[in-house]
Amino acid sequence: MTRLHTKGMTNKQIQSITVIGAGQMEHQIAMLAAFGGYETILQDVQENALNTAQEKLDH
Repeated sequence: MTRLHTKGMTNKQIQSITVIGAGQMEHQIAMLAAFGGYETILQDVQENALNTAQEKLDH
């Protein structure tokens, strides 16, 4: 398991967040990042997974 160390990093230094995968958990992580004010990118290799995530986020 890899851990992200943010020692000395402030929230102002993080400008965008990319979430890999558009499954049940990942699209919710992307939603929370966007609500937090970050530019958020949701990536998935399956177009239908992105479409499903978009539909869930629109509601």
